[in-house]
Amino acid sequence: SYDSVTTQLVKCGQVCLNRLVKIILDDMSDQYKQIYTEEEWLNSDGTPQVTAIIATCSDYMSDFQEFLMPFWYTKFTSMILEEILLKYAYYILKHSDYINESDNCNENVILCDGDMVTFGRISKDVNAFNSFIMTNMPDAIHELIERIAPGKAGDVSPANGNGNGNSRPASAVLVE
Repeated sequence: SYDSVTTQLVKCGQVCLNRLVKIILDDMSDQYKQIYTEEEWLNSDGTPQVTAIIATCSDYMSDFQEFLMPFWYTKFTSMILEEILLKYAYYILKHSDYINESDNCNENVILCDGDMVTFGRISKDVNAFNSFIMTNMPDAIHELIERIAPGKAGDVSPANGNGNGNSRPASAVLVE
């Protein structure tokens, strides 16, 4: 029947999007492995790992926007934006699990302490991600925020992620 064909098509599309997201995340693995290390992450100028992650993701998104139908591009955008944040959080929370010989990391990598400097770096990274996500968020998510909290969808914009620690995360809009 028509419904079963449609269901199978959507499942197939979802599998393809999952594979695209995995390929993109694999392409950014070197940047993620440097997160929460003292030399490459904490002592570097700016946020080079997050900047590289955002630039890579942005390039892929631009490329795929040309080839994917709007329905699939919206799903892809939501998936990739979610996954880059989840992977960042995972590396922050589980950093010691990634510093081992199986990841071909230098045995002399020094992990950061959980001090104010480290949290300041995390804040800069989060602000950069916030700005990128709010700029690239699918319209469907803006519409959802508007339905949940009328008049608040405009509050989640790049202007709120100014990089100096005064940003408001998207979740703050829903709990005010």
